[in-house]
Amino acid sequence: MSNIGQRFVTGVFFTLTLLLGIIFGKYSFTLLFLVITALGLREFYKLLKGGGYDIPINTGAVVGSLFYLICTLYLHKMVMQMALILIVPLIFSIFIIELFRKSETPIINIAIILAGIMYFAFPMVLLSYLAYPPASYEGFELYHYNPNVIIGFFLLLWTSDSFAYVFGVKFGKQRLFMER
Repeated sequence: MSNIGQRFVTGVFFTLTLLLGIIFGKYSFTLLFLVITALGLREFYKLLKGGGYDIPINTGAVVGSLFYLICTLYLHKMVMQMALILIVPLIFSIFIIELFRKSETPIINIAIILAGIMYFAFPMVLLSYLAYPPASYEGFELYHYNPNVIIGFFLLLWTSDSFAYVFGVKFGKQRLFMER
């Protein structure tokens, strides 16, 4: 299969999965983005582990996923605001686990795990908050799940990415990187 064919099949599958997860409701949206967060963090830590760092991949993925889950459950009003305090011991668990691992570079490992959470899990939480725009009704601020904002965000992202690819293939004269 050609490169464009493979991209098309993968894009259609991913687009359908993402759109169905967003449209079905707030729980499917949360579950889908929880899975994306966990897999994205695992991939991020695997890439860095391949670069020579001794990172506990599962620790970072679990802590980042729990961070996403706590923030999103608060957003769904399934837990009280006091549950957000659980994020503090969750972050400190990274330090404790790294302390008992007896790694050669514990500070670097902690920094990489925290960087992964800030680089991947935190933006996923912010994306979830986009799905709950405020609406005022007679003096009350209500937050209801609205998939239209998220779908609009992804449509803009996919459109700009697709046209950048097509424009680069059609009109690009000089490659940015030479093939080896």
